[in-house]
Amino acid sequence: MTGSVITMDIDHVGVAGRDIDVLLKAYEALGFKLTHPEPLIGIDKDGKAVPMGQVSAHFMFRDRYVELTAVTGEKADNHLEPWLALYDGLLILALAAQDADSVRATLIRITWNPGPIQIAGREVCYGRGGSARFAWFGFPPGTFPEAFVCIIEQRTPEIVFQTEMTDHPNGAVDLVGVYMVSKNPAAAAERYRPFEALDAHRFLDVMGLGEAQERFPGVALSAEDNYLLGIKVRVKGLRALREILEQASVPYMADGKLIRIAP
Repeated sequence: MTGSVITMDIDHVGVAGRDIDVLLKAYEALGFKLTHPEPLIGIDKDGKAVPMGQVSAHFMFRDRYVELTAVTGEKADNHLEPWLALYDGLLILALAAQDADSVRATLIRITWNPGPIQIAGREVCYGRGGSARFAWFGFPPGTFPEAFVCIIEQRTPEIVFQTEMTDHPNGAVDLVGVYMVSKNPAAAAERYRPFEALDAHRFLDVMGLGEAQERFPGVALSAEDNYLLGIKVRVKGLRALREILEQASVPYMADGKLIRIAP
């Protein structure tokens, strides 16, 4: 084995495509309770809303989530366009920050070149509702060849994380980790090492293609050099998940206390 497992504070991951209805159908079939799709907006320096050219739904956990986002084309320079030119799928790795400005300043001190702080938001139509706001920043193209990586500060967690959306029919309760394939897993691990959080319970598992083929037999893996392979989600039990998958005719592989669903 040549990979590395790095514990880190993952805020969310994102599955991106062009058609939100396709994404909704796919993840409803897996038994997730999804939020209503809402447009994402940016907030400019004057406090005015600016369309980001995306519409997103989510499946929520207690303090984390998975985003399903469709890039709709209104914004030609949408930050996901270069990634969607390669493939649709698991493209976003968003790391959590209590203070995005502070994290950005720290990265600059260690000679990184993070992008500017941006403010974004969306309307929340579940639970008590409200307007969610986030501060986030990304990195120059090529910094992380495996995914669109960004740092995000949840400025309205009380609006985003509401228990009404956490009772998934499949019994899912938490986003545990992310699997990554890299052409050079040792170098990739070093790129993510500054974000290591030893007290975090979520992980980034970086591996080469050969190791991925050994660990995930029967899964058709992409020949791309660098990509996010999948996520690990904890469930209350496997019976409900298995029944939902069989009812929806979704292929899966059972391995002890694990169920693997091919990407």
